[in-house]
Amino acid sequence: MIEIGQLLRQTRESKNLTLADVEAETRIRQRYLNALESGDWDDLPNPVAARGFLRRYATFLGLDPDELTTQFDEIQAAEQAANPAQVTAPSPSDYRPIDLDLYDVGSRRSRTFRRILTWILVLILAIILIYLLFAYGLPYLQNQSTPETGLTPTQELPPEGQAPAAPVIGASPTT
Repeated sequence: MIEIGQLLRQTRESKNLTLADVEAETRIRQRYLNALESGDWDDLPNPVAARGFLRRYATFLGLDPDELTTQFDEIQAAEQAANPAQVTAPSPSDYRPIDLDLYDVGSRRSRTFRRILTWILVLILAIILIYLLFAYGLPYLQNQSTPETGLTPTQELPPEGQAPAAPVIGASPTT
């Protein structure tokens, strides 16, 4: 049976891909890709991250990720059986942060879709605002608005300093 690392490396090389190409597509750092291809499982952050890296890398190369993770689990079980003393809980000094990319290809598409949708909404709002400006704003600004009621004054005010002949509606009586 061919080892996992050899299979990964041979498949990658048969597709004429470099580790940098694979890193750009899978977002797995080259040092972890090297560890997967060389079988250095201790160089990976932890077994869970190693399984995730292995799955993503295998899927990218077109290999069966379930088969490779099953082989990886068998290797891990064999190592734990050979070294039962190592199964103890890790000490705080063994902690190594994991640098994982939480975004996959699908979310990149949804971000692009949201950007396009946002621009379409902004464009629609701009068209509506321009329409409202031309329909209502410009005539108002140019004082070309038509009077809505056909009311005309029925009484003229007398010249300044003279009393009106008839009382004006709404005027307060003077004493």
